[in-house]
Order: sequence, then structure tokens, then C-alpha cells
Amino acid sequence: MKFILMLLSLSVIPQNLMAASTVVHPFSMDFYVIGNHFSVYPQIVLSCRYEKIVISDSAEYITESKAFDLGVEKSRTGENVYYKVSLKDKKSLAVNGAFKPTKECMSELLINFVDNNYSVGWAGQTKRPISFMLRSNNHFKAGDSLPDFKEMISLIDFKNLDFLYKGVPRLQVNIWMTADGNKLPLSPTSAAIDNETNMPYRLESF
Repeated sequence: MKFILMLLSLSVIPQNLMAASTVVHPFSMDFYVIGNHFSVYPQIVLSCRYEKIVISDSAEYITESKAFDLGVEKSRTGENVYYKVSLKDKKSLAVNGAFKPTKECMSELLINFVDNNYSVGWAGQTKRPISFMLRSNNHFKAGDSLPDFKEMISLIDFKNLDFLYKGVPRLQVNIWMTADGNKLPLSPTSAAIDNETNMPYRLESF
């Protein structure tokens, strides 16, 4: 019965309501990495999903995603590194079709900050770097959506970024990410402690 009612409802919905999309327009941000402590890997990820028509009361979704690396320009300013991160071209993704109900889309901004010097260290993981992921708080929405990354960008734009390491002797090293010396609203992480230095173990190359 649910299947039949869904087909009947789809038959009377105007075609211009049969789509959902997300569009990200060009933008940029600037920040400094103190002491070149870590590398920066920014992306935007566009996703659309729709409910698969099934003869049951449960909902099943099919999702399509596309990831785009952002442009990164780096230059030295003394001991620090200046970053300009930008999206130069508009990106979009859409889902269409009368037989794809409950269509929703969203776009996310993700920036991965990967330690150049220190490793996680736990269980001998000295080749796995410490890292933090900063991501926008976006959700799937019906219809056409324009994501707003302003809140996330404001956390780091025109600021000095760094990792803060605090060793707990013979236990672990607690690590935070900071902007202009203030801790960002990210969960801290931890690493195995090298008792000779009271810091994480140095990162080994592959």
C-alpha cells in the first residue's frame, strides 16, 4: 500500500519539485602555521541522497558524493608558513527523478591538519602522524541548498595556528589545536609519550 500511495503522489508533483541540489561558490581563507608544525589538506565534499523505493516500511537511501581538493598556496614568512586556501570554481551536485523521493543534498568543508614531526605512537604506531580534522556542521536538506561555511572559516581565518603538546610524565601527551593561542572547539587527542623528551615519539617516514 505504501508503494502504491507513493507512486500516486509522485504522479501529481510538478517536475520542478523533483530535484535537490547543492552549490558551493568560490571562497578563500588565509592563516599561518606556526613553525611549519603541520601540513594542511583542505577539501569540499558534495553529497546528494534519495530514498530508494522499497515495498516495506523501512527507508533505504542511496548517496552520491564528490570530493574536490581546494587550492593551496604556501609561502614562508620567517619561521612560519602562510597559507591561502581557496575554491576557484563553482562546484555543484544534484539529484533528479520522479522515482527518487525524499531527495536531499549538502556540502561540507573539511580541513585535515597533519603533524609533520610527531606520531600517534600508541602500539608502536610511529609512522602514523597526529592529526586534527576541522569540518563544517552541515546537514542534508531538501530542495536547493547553498552551504554557509562562515562559522567554521571564522575559527581560523587570519589567525596563527599551532598544535599544543602537554606531556603527562610516564603516561601520555595531550594535544590540542590552537588559533592565536586559544584552543579550538575540537576534541583533544593524545599520543604515546617518549619519556626521554616528554613529547610524542618522532614521526618515522615510510
